[in-house]
Amino acid sequence: MTAPLRPRPELGAGAEAPLGGATPLPAGPVLIDTSLWIEALRRSGSPAARRTVAQAVEPGMALVNGLIRAELLKGAKDEPEFRRLELLLEATTSLPLDERTWTRAARLGFDLRRAGVSVPTVDLAIAAGALEAGVPLLHMDAHFELIADHVDLEQRFVGRGGRGA
Repeated sequence: MTAPLRPRPELGAGAEAPLGGATPLPAGPVLIDTSLWIEALRRSGSPAARRTVAQAVEPGMALVNGLIRAELLKGAKDEPEFRRLELLLEATTSLPLDERTWTRAARLGFDLRRAGVSVPTVDLAIAAGALEAGVPLLHMDAHFELIADHVDLEQRFVGRGGRGA
């Protein structure tokens, strides 16, 4: 069950500094959101995003779930890119989204809505998966920072400063 919503202290859970050149990845596996994958894979993508994804994938610490996998693959521009993305995703570990995770996502969305915060269901499910697995979530999506303002989601906005900047 999701913990009740609460105000987050300025430097509490989820308030880590953005990853840049000197900030190391959290120890252990990390869930990488679609937003960070896309930025890392773009030709004009930020060096911080590329470095962060590489640092997680190369030692086998990168996690994805079915939603992230589907979002990445559906965005392929052609069949060769689709196949390249499939190969890249083979280097990750799949984090399941089970019944408990979906229920947690629903509760999280319900509680956030009651607090006046609206977050897309896909982001709720991704956050719930990270919470259930007890792993940090790396991303470039301000919705996860909004979620972390209310629950103990360990998250990091990579590059460009956070809060959608």
